[in-house]
Amino acid sequence: MAMADNPFAAPLADPGIINDSTQHGEWRIEGDHLVCEDGTVLPPVSLRSGGREDLLSIKRKLVYVPWPVYLLLLLNVIIVAIVALLVQKKATLTYWLTTGEKRADRRKGALAFLLAAGGTITLIVGAVNNLLAAVFIGVLITVGAIVIVVRGKLFTLVRIKDGFIRVKLRPAARDALLRLQSNDDLAAARDPGKRA
Repeated sequence: MAMADNPFAAPLADPGIINDSTQHGEWRIEGDHLVCEDGTVLPPVSLRSGGREDLLSIKRKLVYVPWPVYLLLLLNVIIVAIVALLVQKKATLTYWLTTGEKRADRRKGALAFLLAAGGTITLIVGAVNNLLAAVFIGVLITVGAIVIVVRGKLFTLVRIKDGFIRVKLRPAARDALLRLQSNDDLAAARDPGKRA
């Protein structure tokens, strides 16, 4: 029985198709925004530093709720939750960070959580005991936690529409992806062994 006659044989694929750019999904840079398809896997380059060594892929599930929905907070929190669940749009995006950057992000996240918890406890204790200074310190600590979280974000979700994701990138992330737009750099990012 010849290989062509075997219905259980593994399919033969052209190696050029396997390394095609559609493997990563379509993406482009527009100003300081990244526009890409839902499910896109960005090329293996760190969005924080632009490095290509010792990378970890991070698959992020994004949820977009149009901002006017939050105006319903004036009515009721439960109404906002129900409407947000009905109108939300979801997408996934996979990007890369070095192991050191991922470790630093985890440390910052843990620090922000501890600060937020400590600030909230200080605020509550100050309010219960009528200590204005403790309330003020609790608010400052909580605001500090929020600043740590916001400053650590690589990108901000702008919109999910018609199967496309639009995110606002920090300058370092934008620059790392802009360097990849030439075909030579993209090929080198896909296959580190081809770099000269």
